[in-house]
Amino acid sequence: MVAAAVAVILIVAGLALIPFPMHGAARLVYVAPDSNGIDQLFAIDPAAGVSQQLTHSDSGIKGYTVAPDGRALVFIVQRADGGHDLWRVSRRGAGERRLVACAPADCTGPAWAPDGATLAFERRETPDASPYLWRVDTQGRDPAPLFDAAPPSGFGVRWSPGGDKLAYVDPEARGIQIRDLAAGSTLLLPLFMDVPPVWDPAGEALIVMDLQLGRGAVSNILRVDSETGWFLKLTSDTEVENDAPAFSPDGAWIAFRRKAGGTPMGKQIWLMHADGSDARPITQDADFYHGIPVWSPDGATLAFSRHDILNPDSPPAVWLFDLDGGALTELLSPARGPAWLPATRP
Repeated sequence: MVAAAVAVILIVAGLALIPFPMHGAARLVYVAPDSNGIDQLFAIDPAAGVSQQLTHSDSGIKGYTVAPDGRALVFIVQRADGGHDLWRVSRRGAGERRLVACAPADCTGPAWAPDGATLAFERRETPDASPYLWRVDTQGRDPAPLFDAAPPSGFGVRWSPGGDKLAYVDPEARGIQIRDLAAGSTLLLPLFMDVPPVWDPAGEALIVMDLQLGRGAVSNILRVDSETGWFLKLTSDTEVENDAPAFSPDGAWIAFRRKAGGTPMGKQIWLMHADGSDARPITQDADFYHGIPVWSPDGATLAFSRHDILNPDSPPAVWLFDLDGGALTELLSPARGPAWLPATRP
């Protein structure tokens, strides 16, 4: 794996980008500068060490999301006026085009519905205005408010795995709204942190973040029943900050980040059972900041970015953690913001 990682670095740095077939094993998408120093989306087969540039934006990529079936990506591009539009590209880098032209408004926060037919997003009439939730089909047709009535204020939409519910941060209500799409009913979870929730793979509960007083204001992870609002504290620390929880595909584990509260140390990657038990560190280097962990589709590997906080000019790198063997491996650099691209069927 180390040899493959070195080969990938050379390929990316020299932009000797080799196309790979559409079908096969899961691949990893990441953000890296192109030959002109502009951030683009790339995809790599971690085993083969082959990387491909997917986007060719003139202004760079500001965020992205992968379709549930892995066949396409939607990404955010900044316009010359400072606002943002949504663009789409296939997993092979083909058909790059603007999906939603928002000018003079600002559109960010795309989120695919599980069936891949609808995209929710955030729309601001000006970049500094409050966000409202909209939807569009994934070919860019018929943009409209997310619900039939006026668009709700909010951001951070997360669809349930079955597509029957969605949750989002409501800054006006100071909490997270859970919307039952069939019934049209809404459950409010009052919280002090405006952090998007995370659904469990069964669609029965969400993981949310909330503040607790301790060494400063520290954050803890809660599991909330999506029907009743009943919650269980998975972490209850007063000396550390916890964030960025991510369920394993089978729902058995949660990866998350942790750091000592009120200290400049870098956030570390941790792992715990879905009930909050047996929490353990994966990384233990306080001089490095670790990005949000993402699970491979088979649940065997975690990917995350890593940056040296003592040398802020050093490039970030993407690392992999093998859950079976416990090995930590640097995959490539410069790279950040990884997400897995599921394998597709012919």
